[in-house]
Amino acid sequence: MSEQLNEMPIYRVNQEYIARLEKRVKKLRERLNSYRYDFSDNTVSRRDRGYRHKNTNRRMSREKYDELNQKYREASQKLYNVAGKERQKIASKALPYLTAFLVMDKRQNPGYYPEWLSFKLPDPSSYNSSTYNITPFIDLEKGLQSGENWRSVISKASRRIQSFYRRYFPDDSINLSIDSPTISNIDYYIKNVFRKEIRKKIKDIDGRDCIHSIVFRTKGWSNEVQIHPRFRDQYHCSGWSERSQLSREMEKILAEYGWKEGINYTSSTHRD
Repeated sequence: MSEQLNEMPIYRVNQEYIARLEKRVKKLRERLNSYRYDFSDNTVSRRDRGYRHKNTNRRMSREKYDELNQKYREASQKLYNVAGKERQKIASKALPYLTAFLVMDKRQNPGYYPEWLSFKLPDPSSYNSSTYNITPFIDLEKGLQSGENWRSVISKASRRIQSFYRRYFPDDSINLSIDSPTISNIDYYIKNVFRKEIRKKIKDIDGRDCIHSIVFRTKGWSNEVQIHPRFRDQYHCSGWSERSQLSREMEKILAEYGWKEGINYTSSTHRD
């Protein structure tokens, strides 16, 4: 497989044909935009008023303007369809090679691909008008046992994938993007482990009932795991010392389950 990858050609779309279509679309758009509705023509009804060129004042009837607009729409749709088919054709070749690359690179460089990390490739038949998305998946149980920095590991593996497809599939041929990671079974974990075990242990150390609630969620476009306490506003709970002590004890409990701040979760208190 490594020999096949070394001999693999660089795939590009038929950019010359697409460029001709883009040129026609641009020409029609510029011509269309050079005309403005003629509000000053009071000799006919509003419905029958035409358009005038913004520089030459040349008049164009409403029928001719509608014909021009229809030509522009048809040319734009043709460009969209042709570019989409070209990229889908490239994707049908690119994604099998990318799959082969992942298998080969994982075998030769296993340090970049721990057992808890996998990548889901898109289906080339399900064309998206803008991008084919590659999704990293984190096996939650194995990820917690590893003690590795999830973001750092995913970033390194993603850079290797990006370097491969940028070499063989330039940006004008296919749009590939690596999504934010998806954490498998995170909802199940929150419901059955966090709420039934971890939260109970944290409540046990809170003798003065200062913790109002505990945030445990994935947040934002990056699906970052956020865990932190929300304290009550009562006087005996407002001191820095009290809150710091509870936070440290809470971190110890989380560590028993593999959660380490800055490694696989953040204690950021930013709210939605």
